[in-house]
Amino acid sequence: MASKRRFGSVTECDRAGFLVEVTEASKEGGGTWVVTQLYSDKAPASRYMDEIIALLARNHAGTKFVRIKAQECIPGYPDKNVPTLILYHNGIMASQLVGTGEYGSGAPTKDAVEWVLYQHHVLKTELSEDPRAGMAGSMSGASRGGYAGTGGGKMTMAIGRGGGGGSRRRGEDDEDEDDEDDF
Repeated sequence: MASKRRFGSVTECDRAGFLVEVTEASKEGGGTWVVTQLYSDKAPASRYMDEIIALLARNHAGTKFVRIKAQECIPGYPDKNVPTLILYHNGIMASQLVGTGEYGSGAPTKDAVEWVLYQHHVLKTELSEDPRAGMAGSMSGASRGGYAGTGGGKMTMAIGRGGGGGSRRRGEDDEDEDDEDDF
């Protein structure tokens, strides 16, 4: 089997580099997942997400992680919506995770973000159950499109293998032994 492209860190991107770093990169190798974080230096939740995304990038090197200032990516994007994770695969935006409500109550945790990305088939996990279980405010499996509060509606898209929830561990039903994120 051919070696998969490995990333392992977060790439800072600007508007000019977005097409290459995100859209085109998501087409490589038959479909690479790219997690794009829209952030603001003014938003404390962005700082939490910065740390989480850096950890996830190291642990899931088959997935590309990119960050870009929200205002540079989408002029006028409200700070109240950051952090926003935009998930790209095969050249298209597959989903948007706006704000922190998706990850349960309080500040987002690495496990909660990892679980949500697992539910969207972006990466594999060793977690056996949803770490948000029992947390008030968790939105198990839901995702939102558009700006929060503007009637963007729900947007979900299943890409890759079937399923998504449950308690499947990384490596189960996988023929390859590596920890590549090949959903």
